[in-house]
Amino acid sequence: MNALVDPDKAEIVLSDISYTAGAPSSDSKVDVTYRRINKETYVLKYYESWDVYNEQVKNDLSALNESVKDQGIEYRIDRAELVPEDNRVRAYFEKVT
Repeated sequence: MNALVDPDKAEIVLSDISYTAGAPSSDSKVDVTYRRINKETYVLKYYESWDVYNEQVKNDLSALNESVKDQGIEYRIDRAELVPEDNRVRAYFEKVT
């Protein structure tokens, strides 16, 4: 699926997964939702847990903004979500200028 998208401009992320019936097993059917993320608008960063996210996100945002300041670009924290299949937190930094 990623081959259908320019990897420099977009990323495909799994946004939702659910099992259609019963307990999960190796032959379970699943319903999934994918979302296309425009890399010209968003920078994604993954954190190992919510605690790590809460500790590091403001520093990471400051570092990101510092790295692109000379280009006149600024980012803000848009949202964060749990990635169930990885058991990690995905943060979205959105370009605002």
